Amino acid sequence: GHVARAGCTSKDPDNPEQLAAHCLAAETLPLAGDELESFGPCPRGRVWDAGECLAQTSWMQRRLYTHGFDNQLIRITEGGEPSAGFSNLVMALNQQGKINPPLSNGDEDVEIKAMADFLTGVGLPDNWKLPGLSNSAPMLIRRVPQHDAKFLPSVGIRDPHCAGRRNVQGDNVPDTLQAFASQAWETTAGGGFATHYDYAEAVLIGDDFGILHAFHYDSGNELFGFVPLALINNARVLSINGPTAFGQPEALEDHVFGVASTVNAGWIFDEGANKWRHLTVFGLGPGGTEILSLDVSHMGQLQDDDPLDVLWTTTTSAITEQYADTLGQTWSRPALTYAVPNNQMSLAPKGYLVFGSGYREDQGDARRGKVLWMVDATTGETVTAKALLPTPTAGTAYDEDGDVAVVTDIAIGSHCLSRYWGEMQEAYIADPAGRLFRWDLAADISNVTQFDHEADSGGTWPLNDGFAMASEAFRFPACRGTGAYSCSIGPIAANGNKGDVFTYSPAVVANHRIDNIDSPGDTIPLGERDQFLIALASGSPNDNAIDGGDSDNDFHSSIYLMVDDHREDPTAGFDIPPNAPFTEPGTHPHFMRLPLNKLTRTRNIVFPDDTTEEQTRPFSKSARPIRAPMIRVTGLAKNGEQVDGVEVFYITYTIYEPGEASCDDRWYDAEHKQWVTDRGATYEVRFRLVVAGDGDFDFGSNFQLPKDYGDGFGSAGGLSGPVIEQVSGCDDGNCGAVLRTPSSAPCNPNDEPSIVAGLTSIQTGYGELDGFSPLEIPL
Repeated sequence: GHVARAGCTSKDPDNPEQLAAHCLAAETLPLAGDELESFGPCPRGRVWDAGECLAQTSWMQRRLYTHGFDNQLIRITEGGEPSAGFSNLVMALNQQGKINPPLSNGDEDVEIKAMADFLTGVGLPDNWKLPGLSNSAPMLIRRVPQHDAKFLPSVGIRDPHCAGRRNVQGDNVPDTLQAFASQAWETTAGGGFATHYDYAEAVLIGDDFGILHAFHYDSGNELFGFVPLALINNARVLSINGPTAFGQPEALEDHVFGVASTVNAGWIFDEGANKWRHLTVFGLGPGGTEILSLDVSHMGQLQDDDPLDVLWTTTTSAITEQYADTLGQTWSRPALTYAVPNNQMSLAPKGYLVFGSGYREDQGDARRGKVLWMVDATTGETVTAKALLPTPTAGTAYDEDGDVAVVTDIAIGSHCLSRYWGEMQEAYIADPAGRLFRWDLAADISNVTQFDHEADSGGTWPLNDGFAMASEAFRFPACRGTGAYSCSIGPIAANGNKGDVFTYSPAVVANHRIDNIDSPGDTIPLGERDQFLIALASGSPNDNAIDGGDSDNDFHSSIYLMVDDHREDPTAGFDIPPNAPFTEPGTHPHFMRLPLNKLTRTRNIVFPDDTTEEQTRPFSKSARPIRAPMIRVTGLAKNGEQVDGVEVFYITYTIYEPGEASCDDRWYDAEHKQWVTDRGATYEVRFRLVVAGDGDFDFGSNFQLPKDYGDGFGSAGGLSGPVIEQVSGCDDGNCGAVLRTPSSAPCNPNDEPSIVAGLTSIQTGYGELDGFSPLEIPL
């Protein structure tokens, strides 16, 4: 029950043992902007704990909302009592059989008040109102960048898909976006609030009460909480259980999930309302079968009791029945993407959402959970036929047939032809049966609601009963063996090998990402499109079907890197050897596969008795990825100048290996008289690939860099690696599963740029400053 903002942990490039100066000063650096309001008991500042702030907030002062069947906001309590709107909504749900157990005849008012009291935090242990956060990561919602007419484009939205593109001379974003970005930075006051932005910045995170919290970014105070209509019954179940253990039952299998997912967010243009919106979209994971879409561009508009708009939900949209037939538990995080008319930055883009339909839980239509959706981001309505993934041959997947579903996040590749919006080209979907699909989502250049699907894997997917029948690009066999350090790969068959297991999304990046510094901003030629680099990692430590700690389980995780080049044949493009065998880096021009037991890692351990051990051996059968792979693209600098036409791709896999659970005496902490659990360690496995000139992806390239850049890969331009590094962050090397955020050296024009792991910054232009910036003032 803690959501914290803390000082950064970036190291000083010139003194790697010390924190960077701006991290050391995090608590004392002044906050930017003109806002004065903190929205609660915690003062404004860069360091806070939202759980502590919420504990200091009176339950009567909380602003909790839900929504009705018409998507209109409903305040849950007013003056400490259930609002009339909330009471009427619960009664309506009860009549529809959606409150379970049903309200008791004659005691409805008492039981509805118990539900409202539970949500607001009445009587919770130690007045702590933020329960443990299940399967939901915090997402920071930043205000749209401020309009600045001195720059083109004049609204500096940063899309990583478009980094490296040069702007066309004079090209700018739509006038409507310029106006939206100007208004966003206007302050207001009144209604009991000091100066603040209606377009507030906040951290959004869900909990198992069913509340999506919005915590003010510069104080940690709760702006509001939002309970989806579909999760109101959680308050009934948890309030009956009572405040002990935050209403959760004792048995883990009976756990009540709420908003058990992470939101996605971005900007869309609502054509019907002729306005821009800051879209937030999320599913419920194991908490339910719904997708919700909100506008959070006015989260600080509390003086009007109007902090958000519900745009649509899958149970209140115009196509509710279609969603009900196909959506299972909504684990797949919706991807926000765009189609841009004529690829022109100056025209408002069309926003789309792409997502899978999740676990079907052996309920409903046979197609439930096996469907790919692409919908209008503003309305939730379909714009192209839903795609249906076929059921794999019985006995060829580790999961039961009913659990082979579209549960992973969907990766969308972009060439950023508009140079700003990262418009969609191909979507890549990997599933728990080892299959990889390519869904061509490129829109017609002038009609952005028309999709030809020319480059679907295997050819345009045929329609049947309103569904596009998907064909896989390839199915990868698992590497199997009950030994700790060995496995074999064989053909998939009902009585033979099984398909690999993909739980995490692919990582996808296009070739020709970085324009030359003197490029006029021309559109990428057709001959340089439709080339993508794809990274995959199989397995998950959370999947019981492939439990690496089970001595009888034969699954070993693998990491993959491959090329999709479908320029000549839109129906093909992959160059993968039969059965996707073990293939070392650079031995095949377009494919790599490494079972983790082929990689040797070194773990440094400091035991409780202060003895140390450097343990070097291959990864064991229990090693698993704990996040999707990541691909970063950078240019090449020589003597401080950009080398035209060279792109460097870094591919990173994050692998966790549990501890050995041994009874080694060194794990005994004599001072505290207890055994210390060996939590294992996390490793980053990195590779590098260089593409020179107008070249294609070639893992066996003979290109040579001008020098060794100190990143561990030498000067070879082909696919190099792996470089394997234990992730630090704890003093004893017993960190367990750890995720860390990549960082790059900042560009400071006053000093020679530092080099961190071979990466540095170079100056691409300059201009006079209106005044001093923090770079000129010693902090």
